[in-house]
Parts: sequence; C-alpha cells; structure tokens
Amino acid sequence: MTDKRKIIFVICIASVIWIVAILWLILSDAPVSSFDYSVRENSITIDQYNGYRILVRIPDTIDGLPVTEIGDYAFEGKKLRKLLN
Repeated sequence: MTDKRKIIFVICIASVIWIVAILWLILSDAPVSSFDYSVRENSITIDQYNGYRILVRIPDTIDGLPVTEIGDYAFEGKKLRKLLN
C-alpha cells in the first residue's frame, strides 16, 4: 500500500469513528442524573437540565413516576433543537 493510500485509509477510518461517536451522542438518552427534578402529586416535574447535549429526549418516567411537567426555565441558557416524534 502506498503512503497516499495509507493516509486516505486512516482518514476514512477516523471519519467513520467520528460519525459513530456523534450519532451515539445524538441518539442515546440523556442520563436521568442530567435533570434536577421534583416530585409533585406522584409525578415528576423537570426543574432544570444540566447536560451538554443539543438533542435531549425527555424520559417518560423517573424513579417509576411519570414525567408530567417541564419547568418554565428548565432549559434556560441551553442551545437545543426541537424534534417532533
């Protein structure tokens, strides 16, 4: 294999690894520890998001209780993208 082909091969492998890492970050759920939340009337209100992702999937439940509200300022200062299900 020539030096030029080796360089192209390494660049291709690095690109694939980079794309897989980005997809993993985008598609995996934010850990529950990324949320500050409170329990109100047997349901969860998300008070603040402390994570770093720009795509965040809100969990259906936390600690076995349904997530029913998101606080007015839960995502204040965060740059997020809104996606429809």
